[in-house]
Order: sequence, then C-alpha cells, then structure tokens
Amino acid sequence: MNKIVFLHGTETRRLRKIVQRSRDKALSRRANAVLLVLQDKTRVEVAAALQAARSSVNRWYDRLAKSQCTGRPQQLPTAFISNVFKLFIEHRPRDIGYPRLR
Repeated sequence: MNKIVFLHGTETRRLRKIVQRSRDKALSRRANAVLLVLQDKTRVEVAAALQAARSSVNRWYDRLAKSQCTGRPQQLPTAFISNVFKLFIEHRPRDIGYPRLR
C-alpha cells in the first residue's frame, strides 16, 4: 500500500523533470521508481523494471514519504488560536485598536 496518499501536480511534474533532465543517474532512477509506484505498479515490478533491489525501491519510496511535510509544527495551543479567531469575528478591527487605514 502506498504511504504517499496524494502528490500535488507540481510535485509529480518536478519528479518527471528530474527523470527527463537530470544528469545524476541515481537521482533520476529514484525519481522514476517513485513515479512508477505512484502509477500503481507494485514495488516488485518497479524493482524489476529498474533493475534494482526491492529493498532499494522500498527505501527510496519511504524516504520520500517521510520527507513530505504538512507545514511548520503548531506552536500555539488550539484553544488560544480559537479564542483569537472568535475575537476577530465578533469585533471590528477598530474596536480592537487597529486604526482606520484611509
């Protein structure tokens, strides 16, 4: 089962460019392996197509799955953030102390 649930179009495009244009053959091979797995090929099929060990394909794919970041970790408590949002929704900016910009 694929750990990478969704790659945005820009990410898959970037992988395709790496496969097509990279002078680093090892990088190109790894990117190609990830693209093939994302096209619902089994990792055994990918390993056979690229003449690589199955463990190598698993390692490349897992490395990409771990590197996917959902953003900076949240540092403020959720309760504080929700209170700030409520404050902004309930009051006009001038009521909170922001000057008028015109």
